[in-house]
Amino acid sequence: RDGVGGAYYNYQRWYASKTGRYITPDPIGLAGGPNPYAYAGSNPMVYTDRSGLLASFLFETGTSLLPIDSVTVTCLQDPAFCAEIFGHGAVGADQFCVADEELRGDLRTAGAYATAATLFLTGGRGILFAAKKLPRFNGPKPSYHVNPAHVPGQRGFNPKKTPLPKDAESVFKAAVPNDSKNPTAWFGKNADGQIYRFSLSNDGTAHFSGIDGVGDGVRNLTKYALDRLNGL
Repeated sequence: RDGVGGAYYNYQRWYASKTGRYITPDPIGLAGGPNPYAYAGSNPMVYTDRSGLLASFLFETGTSLLPIDSVTVTCLQDPAFCAEIFGHGAVGADQFCVADEELRGDLRTAGAYATAATLFLTGGRGILFAAKKLPRFNGPKPSYHVNPAHVPGQRGFNPKKTPLPKDAESVFKAAVPNDSKNPTAWFGKNADGQIYRFSLSNDGTAHFSGIDGVGDGVRNLTKYALDRLNGL
């Protein structure tokens, strides 16, 4: 490591960790990728990494968080929402590139990738990336109701049904619908991460009707509901 400039000598060339780029060209030339200064440069023509050093992944816009340990997730679209969920809403320097900019070796802000289908991890440092907020159900949330069929000892109790957990009502307070337009059930998580299902009644109320891991306890659970439960 260069004590003055902070660069690192990586066998045959120097690497600048602050920019995530080599400052001397790849000794094997274009055989290592079209950008001889890029770190683990990918090939933008076929989305491959000949050296095997580049981590690549698909990012589905607006569906899930990026599965990379070094990534802190936040929102560009709604900073206030992200501040509430993650404690901040700022966007820092990125460490990703899209395929067409690998030739240029540009470092761009995370907002440039909101519509990118495929991203590549580079050697840059630090990112606060946009996790797009999912659409919300605009209708009223049903009120909570206890169905005696799930309560042992009450008239109408059905032993074939899952007994009512003590925390069902509190879990329902943070429950989310399984669809943003026409929900058929609501789902919530307890303190241990188990998912509860709440079915809709004809009178506009919702009652506990199942729990994850017990029979078909999470029937009607959709990807939309899972993403909402995960903070989107």
